[in-house]
Amino acid sequence: MPQPITLTERRARLKTMLKSTGPINMEAYREAICGATEEERASLARTVQPAKILGSEREAAQAPETLTSLGFYLLGALTSSPATAIRTWCTVGYISRTRCSADTHREHLGWFIAGLTERSDEWVLQLAAVEHDPWTEAQDVWEPVHTVLRNRHLVSESPAYLELLTHMIPPMRANEEAFKRYNPHKLTIEEFFRSDPLLLEHDFWALFRGEGLLRGRLGQRDAAIAFMRYMCERFEGVRERALEETLRALLRDFLAANSGIFGHLHRALQPSREEILGLFQLYVSVLGAAPSPSVSLAQDMLNTAVDEASGEQALAVIDASAAVLFRTEKKVLRAQLRLLTKLVKAHPECAAQVSTLVADAVESMPLDVQPGARKLIAPATVSASTVEGADNGMTDAGKTAVSIHIPDIAPQKQEPVGFFASRAPITDDHEFRRLFYDGYDGADIPRMLAYLMQHPVVELGPEALAPHQLMQGFKTGPRDADPGAYMRYLTMWPHLKDADNYKAPVLKFQKYEKTKHHPLSSRPADVLVQQFKWVHAHQTEQQPVVEGSQELWPYRTELIALITEPLPAENYEWARSWAVFQHISAWIWLDAKKVPGGRLPQWRQVFYPHAAPEKSPFAWRVLNVHRVAGEYQRRIEEAQYSTGMELVVQWYAWLTQNTPDVLAAQFAPACFAVVYETQSAGAEVQVLRALADTHGVLGAPSYCAIAACAGARQEQVRAHAAECIAALAGRGMLDPDAFSAELSWLLSHQYVQVQRLVRTLTDAASISPLAGWRVCQVLQGLLPVVGELNRGGALVQLLAQLAQQYGAIINIPECLQPKMKGSTVLAKNLRALSALSPHPTELARQAQEQTFTILKTNLS
Repeated sequence: MPQPITLTERRARLKTMLKSTGPINMEAYREAICGATEEERASLARTVQPAKILGSEREAAQAPETLTSLGFYLLGALTSSPATAIRTWCTVGYISRTRCSADTHREHLGWFIAGLTERSDEWVLQLAAVEHDPWTEAQDVWEPVHTVLRNRHLVSESPAYLELLTHMIPPMRANEEAFKRYNPHKLTIEEFFRSDPLLLEHDFWALFRGEGLLRGRLGQRDAAIAFMRYMCERFEGVRERALEETLRALLRDFLAANSGIFGHLHRALQPSREEILGLFQLYVSVLGAAPSPSVSLAQDMLNTAVDEASGEQALAVIDASAAVLFRTEKKVLRAQLRLLTKLVKAHPECAAQVSTLVADAVESMPLDVQPGARKLIAPATVSASTVEGADNGMTDAGKTAVSIHIPDIAPQKQEPVGFFASRAPITDDHEFRRLFYDGYDGADIPRMLAYLMQHPVVELGPEALAPHQLMQGFKTGPRDADPGAYMRYLTMWPHLKDADNYKAPVLKFQKYEKTKHHPLSSRPADVLVQQFKWVHAHQTEQQPVVEGSQELWPYRTELIALITEPLPAENYEWARSWAVFQHISAWIWLDAKKVPGGRLPQWRQVFYPHAAPEKSPFAWRVLNVHRVAGEYQRRIEEAQYSTGMELVVQWYAWLTQNTPDVLAAQFAPACFAVVYETQSAGAEVQVLRALADTHGVLGAPSYCAIAACAGARQEQVRAHAAECIAALAGRGMLDPDAFSAELSWLLSHQYVQVQRLVRTLTDAASISPLAGWRVCQVLQGLLPVVGELNRGGALVQLLAQLAQQYGAIINIPECLQPKMKGSTVLAKNLRALSALSPHPTELARQAQEQTFTILKTNLS
């Protein structure tokens, strides 16, 4: 049995062969490297330097004949980073493919794959997960990655690999026979999948488990249906599995746009009654999916076979119906009622269960759906919630049904809670290290900087960061530095300042130090950067540098001094201003055509002093929002792409916690950007979380920011807005009139879409009983403008549903009286709203109890 080769022996062999001037013995190189661990390969790479042997892209382009098989083998066998290996292949390998002969390129590719095949399983899977541009690099990346996976008997479901697969599947051909006659060397779809059985056995079905992959590859619905029918016709067993996999895809947590394609594919396959009965439980599960098209698919399929369902399957439908009957979509509700009606006819023994189920849900349904639902309710069946609510709402003197009164709560200043709760100063290195390594937020930055001022050298412990970790955050540009990178540098600098291996990070930070931040800039990122600079100047025993004119020098210390306490509260009068699109081309990333009037709203303080007062120059500087309108584009770009924006927002929220409207005004660009764009670094989410925990009374800028996020494109941002609204309502800090006033303005000026707002308010109302009632009040405040809005009837519909659930009556404004006639959605919902009668409900009682609890807390 041969003895294993040590690292020293491997290195010696490689050095000897590299110095040799004779013919290159590729097998000798393989013997020297084969069997080495990843740590040993990384060490050998520093000795051999594969990139130096292979040559740069420029050198290869100038002299492609200098490319050698040895260089490509070492690239695959020794390169530490899978991303570096494959990206180098994409550049230099492209030159080999286009500038060298076909035989030479096949030799280069073969040796590159040979080097990759020797790597560890973990390294190979990381290689398959490397992100790349499939439109330009698919041809160069697919063959080495796919071949190595097959050689190593590995499978990958990484998004990058599956996206590669979608780009390598040949396009559909109208006449494949004619195509092959003129293109005999090109593969058809059938030939592609038959070339490797695992492509169909595993990889193809993995596309159903990855979000957006099939939709991104096939695009239009007709193309997707044609592709699926082709696969079912050419390959045995695909149809049966496709029916199952499309249903399972509908159960995954995909966006509605990405899950919709699976519903289209399933319908196109037209499953028979026998197939539906075989997949009955999956259809029942799909009834609980979030997107309404998925629920409609399940309803349609179950409706064709429910009369042949077994008793156990019928009970499963009834159990799943409980959630469906509390949805708001009328089409879904009516379809579910039809399904239950057909089920009761086929299984009369289930009638009592269906009756009880519908009775519990009927009061939450839209008024025009309730008559159909009541047909399934047996006369003796009354929902438990209705009985309990009635008992609680009737008077002793005659049990007359009246609405339960829920008092209003005037927001008032409270004690700091949640994110703004008081945090004790850091007392020792252990506590500092815990925050440094385990994670900290923006509110921890002041106390961490204060500790570094008192203790410039912190014992790092065994978890000390590596050089490449220290470098993170110093790559995007001086103005967009990551606060986390600054914190890492300040903490580790005393230990690393004399180490040669850390010269690059040190030089990088010096570059940031020389960045000119105007001393009067109120941009939160600038202010925070100067906080770090102040501490670093103290560490290095240098005079803090303030760029700017000499007349600002007297305020130097006050303008940039380290702040360890939040700024005191300020009372401002706010006025709305505008950020106008000066040059449309500069705003093209914001899709300027969708921005009403080519401008976005912004807030400014009225009568803000033009010069720094001597008593509080720092507060005057950081609370000034007048420059935001002129920096709107830069602020949006920063909110979309800057690393560390979440920490910046958290720190500024902590700093201005006593005047929360300043936070909302400073980050208004971030909140309005998400109305039009999906790209975000998370600034708006941190603004919402800070406003949800506020202990100060909110004004128009804050409600404007929440309203903008309530109309965001991303469902995740709207969910955070709903949680913010519910949190404020649950603490008695939401002013429905002020909030509805901002919503009315934004809706009237077309900055917020009704459909998105309805979904946000629906989510907010579902979080707690009191939140639902406050949302009802907000919607009532929107009534004067709904008549002028596109799809304003949806807001009235939601108001009617909530008013019904809380047993309230709503007065219709005079301006809407003429719009109650006709058959429009608005007219129908206005008539339903006017037909409501007062009655007690359990939701109203719970909201009342929550309100009394808050009032008692405020009084105490």
